[in-house]
Amino acid sequence: MTSNGLPGLSRESIAVREVNWNELSYPFSNEVKKRYNSITLLDALIPKYPNSEISWFRRLSESIPENSIVFLGNSMPTREWEIAAIRTNKNLKCYSNRGTNGIDGNISTFLGVALNEEESWGIFGDLTTMYDLFAPWILKNHNNKNIRIVVINNGGGKIFSRLPAVRSSSYEVKESIMNHHNISFESWASMWGINYINAMTPNDLSNIPKGPTIIEIKPDLESSEVIWNKL
Repeated sequence: MTSNGLPGLSRESIAVREVNWNELSYPFSNEVKKRYNSITLLDALIPKYPNSEISWFRRLSESIPENSIVFLGNSMPTREWEIAAIRTNKNLKCYSNRGTNGIDGNISTFLGVALNEEESWGIFGDLTTMYDLFAPWILKNHNNKNIRIVVINNGGGKIFSRLPAVRSSSYEVKESIMNHHNISFESWASMWGINYINAMTPNDLSNIPKGPTIIEIKPDLESSEVIWNKL
């Protein structure tokens, strides 16, 4: 569904401007049953692997206040939010940019969406963040009270490790595709004079200062892989 009727994709697709959600019916297929079984399994796994990447998305969805803006970019945050976010109606207004539309400009888009909003959370992968490091320049003229830029720093493009073609590739090819790095984002926050939190536990999400804040999360890679494999 798009407001302008354009799909924003390079392939053919159906785009609609308006949907009456109350009139929609969806068959409870085996695929849907499989999805619900996965949710039940995930609920059991999260306490066992609290620092996995997917577990962090559950904690973020629990911590974000009602009536907030949520912006997801790029593909991995969008997928993990869909998998792990709590199924409670908090009246969130959700937006996302996906890889088919390009990795550039996600944070800039988020800051535009967040203008004049009380509370806005943008959740981005580390590579997506690197592609838009200049975006916070606009904050000096921005009247948003609580901008939260969450960077899921897993040290590279981990979404590519989920693709069968990459999994079967040589070590050298995997390294070139996944762009491993050891970069942290604290100095980026300092560059723009923005608050910074190195979130080590979910409790760090409960004491966020007023004003623009960059929250860096470094999920545990081993437990993240365990959960993906079990799901």
